[in-house]
Amino acid sequence: MSLRPSPWVFGVGGSRRASQQAAVREPARVPRPDLRVLEGGAKSQNESRLARVRLIASVSLICLVLFGVVAFHVVLSQGQFQLENMQTKATQEQAQYERLRLQVAQLEAPSRITGVATERLGMVPADKVTAIAPHSEDVSPAQNSFQKSGGNPTNDPSRAEAWAKVKPQLSPATK
Repeated sequence: MSLRPSPWVFGVGGSRRASQQAAVREPARVPRPDLRVLEGGAKSQNESRLARVRLIASVSLICLVLFGVVAFHVVLSQGQFQLENMQTKATQEQAQYERLRLQVAQLEAPSRITGVATERLGMVPADKVTAIAPHSEDVSPAQNSFQKSGGNPTNDPSRAEAWAKVKPQLSPATK
């Protein structure tokens, strides 16, 4: 054991002798184990570097996957909002359609039409309604063949002749 003076004793105003008396004993040193060089030291550095690269790559991959999941969720949520808006709009349009359909039905009602004709237009209902039916002599042969063919002009073989007979009877606008 060696004696060593305490560094703070000199500044207290004492002499060197007093400082020697107050010397602190150092503990005995423990012998250090012998160090030796391991074989393949460069390999262990490469392995640790490879482990760090793998760790960084795996953390990056996990972050990338999480970002992709979040982005997919955002796109899915936006699509859901658009779908809800479209459904709301479709419901509103369906209600509008029903209101307009009811309005058309009310406007087409015969009682309403009769009321408007009498009130606004000053019309009066007829006392007697007479139906007029044409006699068979009044109907031209072309019209008879048209009626016989079932209303289909392609079934009539004498279409050109029938047109020639009917044409003079038509109004000047259709000639």
